Amino acid sequence: MATRCHLDEAFLLKVLRDTVNQQILEKEEVQEDLEKRLEAIWDLSIELEAAQAICHFQGLSIFAEAAERGAFKGRLSEICLGIVANVCTLLTPALDLATTALRALESFDASVALQGLRIACALLCSRSSLQELWNDEALDRYLFALENSLRWGLVRYACDAVCQGLLLESDEAVKIPRVLRLADDSLARPQIARLLEARTLELATELLEGESEAGDEAETAWWSALRLAERRQNMQTHGMWVKLPKHMERRILFGTAAIILG
Repeated sequence: MATRCHLDEAFLLKVLRDTVNQQILEKEEVQEDLEKRLEAIWDLSIELEAAQAICHFQGLSIFAEAAERGAFKGRLSEICLGIVANVCTLLTPALDLATTALRALESFDASVALQGLRIACALLCSRSSLQELWNDEALDRYLFALENSLRWGLVRYACDAVCQGLLLESDEAVKIPRVLRLADDSLARPQIARLLEARTLELATELLEGESEAGDEAETAWWSALRLAERRQNMQTHGMWVKLPKHMERRILFGTAAIILG
């Protein structure tokens, strides 16, 4: 039985037209209700049928450009990129959105940067734009978010992006343009272990103390960090197993026990 799409086509077209006229072409002043209508589309874009409709009417390119026109900051840019991220999670886009994701990651607006990471993760999972999203420069941006973010959501998706990149790197069927080998002496690889050590300790402490207002977000970030640590530990390169430091393994077990027993 066909699933009914909750996103009305006429509503979508009206919002797309207003987004173009008000945010992109600036023919009209941005109306107060545009943000609320975009939020409604963001909520509905988790449905496959809605995502397909957005793609059909060129919504991805419109929302990506709207975020760019907003200089990748502010609530409207966040919403537009959130819609793009939802759609990319459900469908492999025909449009190249890697540049949009990376530019959003450069934003000082943490909410916008979060959506940029979500887009990057979705594209990596669909094996799209690997040349742009899995290279030294992109890795530096993921690690910067992992190291410096005060929001656990950003830490979570930064871990997910690096973890997915390492997974693709270990897949012989996937051709990575610039493979970053774990056995290499590059600074980036040891940096992953150092950052994971610091952030997992923060997460474990916060979860044990139970003082975080964003408890679920912290726990989700913890499991993403744990997956990344496991991926790095178990990844075999040139016949050698890359092991995490023993003190870091203890902290991982410490934090895991805190969550399970908590």
